[in-house]
Amino acid sequence: MDKKIRKAIRTFLIKDNKIVVIKYKEHDRGYYDIPGGKIEDKETPEEASIREFKEETGITITRQHYIGNATIKYPERIFEFSIFIVDDYYGDPLEFEENSSLWIDLSELFKESKLFPSIELIKYLKANMKVEMECDINHNIINMVIASNSKKKIVFDIDNTLLFLSDKWKEKYQEYIDKYGWNITPEDFFKGIGSIEQYCGNTIITIDFFINYMNQKLNIDLNKEKLYDFFDFYAEIPLLDMKDTYDVLKYLSQKYDLIAFSNWFSESQKIRLRKYNLEGFFTKIYGCDNLPIKPSREAILQIIKDDDINNFIFIGDNIVCDLDLPNSMGMDTIFYNIKNVKQDKYKEILNIKELKNIL
Repeated sequence: MDKKIRKAIRTFLIKDNKIVVIKYKEHDRGYYDIPGGKIEDKETPEEASIREFKEETGITITRQHYIGNATIKYPERIFEFSIFIVDDYYGDPLEFEENSSLWIDLSELFKESKLFPSIELIKYLKANMKVEMECDINHNIINMVIASNSKKKIVFDIDNTLLFLSDKWKEKYQEYIDKYGWNITPEDFFKGIGSIEQYCGNTIITIDFFINYMNQKLNIDLNKEKLYDFFDFYAEIPLLDMKDTYDVLKYLSQKYDLIAFSNWFSESQKIRLRKYNLEGFFTKIYGCDNLPIKPSREAILQIIKDDDINNFIFIGDNIVCDLDLPNSMGMDTIFYNIKNVKQDKYKEILNIKELKNIL
């Protein structure tokens, strides 16, 4: 007899190493699970995700994105789950007749003995995930397969490709400079950061090296605490056209693995991407602290690893820094021509929305 197949969703809200879960009171009493449920007739998976999350937790999702699928096979039934990540929301977990909902630390959750198999999916949340599990009637996982991902990869430059500073940057830089009483201008600090690319091309930049470089160049007393403080200041600078960026990345992440590669520190870029709910679209985020500064053959080789370079597309706004080297190595490239440079070597876009038409 064919097993019944149930189309359903699971929705993950994770923040600061904590996750929202439900805990059953009656049926399956004491078991923890991820909020979700059946997709109703004439309901999209996205609509089901928002409805079920509200019904089971009391929390309203205002923004989310789809990342993949999971199949869980029981002796009598098969569940095919669409998996969503919450990007933005409001409200707090509530108590209900059939279940409670709560924030719980991830490390504490996995110490619990009564866990539904969907809890295990937490370990495999990434763009284009595809997981298959086989379970017994007591919810024990008998077998699990993580499907290989054959999708192409897009490598994005970050600054002036995905994130565009507004004209408020000078004001925010000045606020940071004034906090520490440095006798420099916002332009001095901005150019100091940029100059390290020319000074240290094709080199990994450590925090300590950057601090020493900036102190010698600008005659300031930068240290780790002040640099991390700058990361927070930097993330507060308003950015331009973020709705378009979000919409395009959401679309592309369903077709491609997305990778970000920047000549700035990876942690700082993660903070900025997280602020605009973009971090979850990327499988990897590289910076100058974990890959050599662009242009770098070694960096490209580390990104592709054992994969085929023909499976990658590099998108950036700087021909010399972003495109020439990967193109010469055989990688497809797209030039984000924001300055309307005259060129005929590279396929180009003038607006990020064009990527939805060509990819």
